[in-house]
Amino acid sequence: MTKVKERTSMLDEVLHGLTGPQKSLPSKYFYDERGSRLFDEITELEEYYPTRTERNILEQNIEEIECHLGEEAILIEPGSGSSDKTRILLKGLNNIAG
Repeated sequence: MTKVKERTSMLDEVLHGLTGPQKSLPSKYFYDERGSRLFDEITELEEYYPTRTERNILEQNIEEIECHLGEEAILIEPGSGSSDKTRILLKGLNNIAG
């Protein structure tokens, strides 16, 4: 795909997402360095609760989660972003492995 065609496709997708009644952007446009910083800022907004809620669930339940994981547990990365939730899980797994 040529650069011009890629830009046209991106422009079409962005315009489509931002002109509809429910605003959206394809997530693939968030994952460069600037987009990652923007996403981190969005997740810290009071109105954006999913990341904060997931983090709280992990923090409040990590000991119970640890009880259900054995030493052979395999961690499947749960949607990285800034990897905050992954760090909580890895710390819990380190407690199991000792």
